[in-house]
Amino acid sequence: MHNGGTEELLAKLQDPEVRRRIKDDFENNHDFENWVESCGWGKIVIASVASEKNRVAEGKNLLEIAEMRGTTPADAVFELLLEENAGVTMVISWGEEEDITNALKHPMQIVGSDGIFGGKPHPRLYGTFPRILGRFVREKEVLTMSEAIRHMTGAPAQLLRLKDRGFITEGYWADIVIFDPQTIADQATYEQPLLEPIGIKYVLVNGKVAVDNASFTGLTAGKVIRSEEISLRIT
Repeated sequence: MHNGGTEELLAKLQDPEVRRRIKDDFENNHDFENWVESCGWGKIVIASVASEKNRVAEGKNLLEIAEMRGTTPADAVFELLLEENAGVTMVISWGEEEDITNALKHPMQIVGSDGIFGGKPHPRLYGTFPRILGRFVREKEVLTMSEAIRHMTGAPAQLLRLKDRGFITEGYWADIVIFDPQTIADQATYEQPLLEPIGIKYVLVNGKVAVDNASFTGLTAGKVIRSEEISLRIT
């Protein structure tokens, strides 16, 4: 559906035959990442839309949106994408925490988040890293503190071959988070995804204090890392 870009996608969605084929794929095709099959319409939630017209859809699942519109979930998706010029994001719920726990134990695992700003995002946008340190280190003891910090800092920097980052050492950019290991925790939920974590006292970005005593200072010292600045040496 995305072949040809957004304009072609939206053109396809206006074709009744294409819609019929998509609906059939939702029900019968197992050869793609089929979230309808994996999760069900009730666990696919609209996180954000581009216009005020459909702001009411944010935070509602596709069964609820279909009921509001008096149509099927699939047709609700098609119409919402057309009305928003494809400017729609979603949150899905699937999997078991046991799977996450097992993955965290793997020595090659690194911590990251693909949370997207706007509307009612996935709570991982604000809570991923504090959740690892609070729930999986302090409460469940899945990782030691040093293991978790390495999975968040040095390991991803090495994987991406970033030069002068990922470690606290002389000559490196000072990207430092100072937190209380006894209190750090995520607070964001699906209902209130913008709640900030607790237990983080100070944040330095490139040696500048961005968070001072848990308050944002207004300094934005981050920089885009261009490809020519990435070390291609494998050590």
